[in-house]
Amino acid sequence: MKATSVTLIQLEAITTALLFLALCVPQTEAVCQGDTVNSASSGKIIYVDCKNTEGPWDGSFEHPFKLIQQGIDAASDGDTVHVCWGVYIDAYPQNRPYINKSINFIGEEPTIDHIGTEIMIKYHFDWLIKVLADYVNVSGFFFWTVGPNLQIKMLIQASNCSIHNNVFLDEGFILTEQNIVVIDGQYNTITQNRIGGSIDVQNDSKGIHLIRSHHNVISDNLFWGGWFYGIFLENSDNNLIVNNTFISNHGAFLNSYGIVLDSSSQNTISRNSIDSFHWMVLTKSSDNQITMNYFNNSWRRNRKVEFSDCKNTWDQNYWGRPRLLPKIIIGEKTVNGKKIIAFQVDRHPAKTPNMIS
Repeated sequence: MKATSVTLIQLEAITTALLFLALCVPQTEAVCQGDTVNSASSGKIIYVDCKNTEGPWDGSFEHPFKLIQQGIDAASDGDTVHVCWGVYIDAYPQNRPYINKSINFIGEEPTIDHIGTEIMIKYHFDWLIKVLADYVNVSGFFFWTVGPNLQIKMLIQASNCSIHNNVFLDEGFILTEQNIVVIDGQYNTITQNRIGGSIDVQNDSKGIHLIRSHHNVISDNLFWGGWFYGIFLENSDNNLIVNNTFISNHGAFLNSYGIVLDSSSQNTISRNSIDSFHWMVLTKSSDNQITMNYFNNSWRRNRKVEFSDCKNTWDQNYWGRPRLLPKIIIGEKTVNGKKIIAFQVDRHPAKTPNMIS
């Protein structure tokens, strides 16, 4: 994997442009792009469009529902709820969508003609969208926060779900405590999402947080700007974390962590590009395979990798500069109730970032 060529300045420009579009693109009566739906099942397609303010509302392409939850309530397992482009402001608890059926929940990506499908929060809630059913596919949405702190943007208490190609954004000094949280979930796939926001905010926020969740795949996601922990695994085993990119703020975010494992074992962490104050921290997390990652050394005072009371396999990682000799990794372990220094070794460190592509 080569070092990413995207800079924080470019990412901040992208964020600003997305917000400008959201606020300034005129909300015309252009039709929903329903013909772009590609349902993964034989079920029916139910349409939601916030621009249909006058009704009638029956979920058809001609008369879509106005509220997202109306579309979900009308769906059955195997159906697709297509949420047309527009800004859906969930200013009241009853408007927050919760998915309790095995459906495709599909938004529209921005084009030159419209802003895409945006779900926005304005007040302090515990969650913005909740997934409670197995086999749910969520794709094409732009979730963002413009009000007081939100505890969780997307809460998943289910298995075999796909969270694909979404944007999770915070702006200004408003920061979500956690963006995607999976609790007791298995075989979920979280891929090709963009998670970040203002690079001026400091908070112990988490991009993706797994709790007692196993056999999940987290791949090809971009974490940028305002996050404290990029990926955090807690009591979660046998997960695959691969091909993710982490770009933190060098100016103010001096305690950012790329990947953190707490009591989580037998995970595979490979081919990630991590540029943060701390690359990785592992606590009581053993038998993990950590291979072919690119640890970017653009920070000047970072503590890099830390471990405590665990033993893992490190191999072919690039450690910020070319190395001919094995890389010694320093941590600690507990012996007779006291902490003492401990060592682990990457015996075959990559000599250049290109060697791990």
